[in-house]
Amino acid sequence: MEAFSIEQMASLLDLNVLGPMRVNKAFLPSMRARRAGLIVWVTSTLGRVLPGRGGLYPATKWAAEGFAESLARQVRPFGIDLTILEPGSFPTPALGKSMPAADQDVAAAYAALPTNGAAPATPPADHTLPDPQEIADAVKQLVDMPAGQRPLRLVVGPVFTEGVAEYNEEYERLRARMEQVLQRPDQAIPWGRASASSG
Repeated sequence: MEAFSIEQMASLLDLNVLGPMRVNKAFLPSMRARRAGLIVWVTSTLGRVLPGRGGLYPATKWAAEGFAESLARQVRPFGIDLTILEPGSFPTPALGKSMPAADQDVAAAYAALPTNGAAPATPPADHTLPDPQEIADAVKQLVDMPAGQRPLRLVVGPVFTEGVAEYNEEYERLRARMEQVLQRPDQAIPWGRASASSG
């Protein structure tokens, strides 16, 4: 992260987070007016579980997850469903188009650090690559589901997805618990609009 310029960070956040938000802002008025609709945000399992040292791309996907979940909760009362589609690893041209860090000296310093010693796994000779059609099929599955019954998150693919659906279920359980806890008087926030205006 240190090796990337702030301009590079802003550029990728603009693409992966604000890009989808721009599209949403374009059609949300008509969805709210008819009190129906489906929004699908495509993020990544990298936006839920961070392997290795992470990176700029996964950080933007975490940001996208936060934007999408916040929006999902806000538009639900208008009858609008939002699902975050979380693909695992799929073979795409994007893998060869990663952004090189602006400061290669800093990048080299991090690259020189020892790894955990584990050699990367090699797929067997008869290995079949994941088919990106699975992502399109998942979108169709969401479209065909009854309104109001679509999941907040849907994990797709066979690679780098193991355990992510369970992670999401546990997160939902803890989120619901926190929501209940925040209703208790001892958890009430004593500062807010009233105290701010009286100060």
